Amino acid sequence: MAQIFNLRNKNTAIGFDWGTSSVKIVGLKRKGDQYELSHCVLLEFPLDCSDEQKQQTIKKQLSKSYFQNVPVMVGLPGGSMNIRYIKLPEMSAKDFQNAAIWEVSEELLYDLSAALIYTELLDTLQDGDLRKAYGVVAAVPRERLQKEVTKFKRFFPKFRGFGIDAFAATTAVVANELADSKVIAVLDIGARWSKLVIVSNGKIMGEREIGFGTIQINEEMHSVFGIEMAETEILKRKIHIVSNNGENEFVCLVKDKETCVEAVKFILEQLIQELRLSLQFFAAQLRQDINKVYLTGGGALMKGIELYFAEKLALPVEIANPFQKILLNDELFEKDEIQLKATQFATAVGLAMSALGKSCKGNFDPFELLVEKKKEEQKEWITLRISSLSALMIVLGMLLFLDWRLQYLKLHNSVLGHYLENFQQKQNKVEKIIFQTGNINSKFRAILKAKQQQPHWSALLDEISQCIPFGVWLTKIKVNPASQSDGENIEYLESPSSSAFVLEMQGKALFAYQLRRFYGQMQKSKFCTNVVLKKMVLGQEKQRSVLNFHIVSTINKNAESKRQLDLDR
Repeated sequence: MAQIFNLRNKNTAIGFDWGTSSVKIVGLKRKGDQYELSHCVLLEFPLDCSDEQKQQTIKKQLSKSYFQNVPVMVGLPGGSMNIRYIKLPEMSAKDFQNAAIWEVSEELLYDLSAALIYTELLDTLQDGDLRKAYGVVAAVPRERLQKEVTKFKRFFPKFRGFGIDAFAATTAVVANELADSKVIAVLDIGARWSKLVIVSNGKIMGEREIGFGTIQINEEMHSVFGIEMAETEILKRKIHIVSNNGENEFVCLVKDKETCVEAVKFILEQLIQELRLSLQFFAAQLRQDINKVYLTGGGALMKGIELYFAEKLALPVEIANPFQKILLNDELFEKDEIQLKATQFATAVGLAMSALGKSCKGNFDPFELLVEKKKEEQKEWITLRISSLSALMIVLGMLLFLDWRLQYLKLHNSVLGHYLENFQQKQNKVEKIIFQTGNINSKFRAILKAKQQQPHWSALLDEISQCIPFGVWLTKIKVNPASQSDGENIEYLESPSSSAFVLEMQGKALFAYQLRRFYGQMQKSKFCTNVVLKKMVLGQEKQRSVLNFHIVSTINKNAESKRQLDLDR
């Protein structure tokens, strides 16, 4: 693609999409009411490539001087924030803000004062005989966001901020006037997960992350064929879908094509099942049908994938081209090469547009919120200092008055000792009251802190549900402190601490490989440690053979990994 060159125009911005297996960089320049592509780079990495290796490659490819005067917007995964779309009784925007903050505070695993909160009342919807206020509330730890800012400022001196990657891809679809339907869905198929965004009349009305991506296809091929992950990527690219007499068929240019196709269909069917349920949920929430689905991301590059999705969803499905309305210079870019992988750049294009001020309603910029929060804190700090200084001046004035009064009494009144004694008694009472008030305040703060540090077990259940594959179901979940668990379960674990919790899960699986997948997902979970398959026996369930299993693991309620898990979702 095009070589790197300097961009000095003030109407130019860069979108930087750091994905799992590739980095996409797009530069856009405003040209009247249109955008012109000024820069386009795709850096692909092996699936086992570390972040340090990626950073070294990026530093080699990008010139430092190139970014000196160009604002850069970086993609931030939606799982880094707690995003909720809620429906409440009809109320004002101010009341909705207070109610939404209270709603999200119940789910946070960190102190609310350390969170950056965003709320917006999107619309008022008819729900039966009642009208409901529908809006979004999002929370992100300011400390973690500040660390990300410090990290990317080392790459880009004129760092503009962050944009939610799924929202950025949606911005690219809507801004290019591709969304001609009233209510659409944008599915960004990534390597490790997929992101679904619902748009109604150009306004973002819903978002959800689906735990399926193209890397699951690679892992399935790796498990079935026993080949390296790099080889599975080559094998995956040889599969495409064609329409034959109105029926969609998978075509694979390898020897074991039936096994290979089954591995791909297994993952795609799970993704489509989750997508179908999500579309039904948002359609019920908005009381409107989804008219069309747009596919973006690297996973949409599989030839004919839109035909398969359209058949399974019974909806029009289209591969989004973010460059459709963007001007391309024939002297700088190879149009055919860019159009071939256009949908992979949707997030980067949307980030560049956001940096230039083009964004959907319902989208938000966490970095701008952070800056705005800092300004508010600075104003509060200045107000506090002024108030403190004013109070100090009043106290000094009173002390001067009392000193003058005492001198006057010494000279003109023989009962000065009596007045001084009364004054000291009152002063002692005031100090005693202040001391007692301080003790009460300390106890209240201790109780409040203990309440806020209670673990939120809903996050644990949500994590377990994300790990359960098709064909596996749980019949019993039990959580006990390690100090209260029986020795029979403790002996399977590696010396759990007294502050740890023991998680027991009993369930059934249709096939051994499905149980192995669930066991592997639980081992990868940041929530659990020392995951042990305690028992696996063959049983009967409705005249069908099933595997009864019993899994035991350790959960540390104070572990930082638990907080990290909630942020990654």
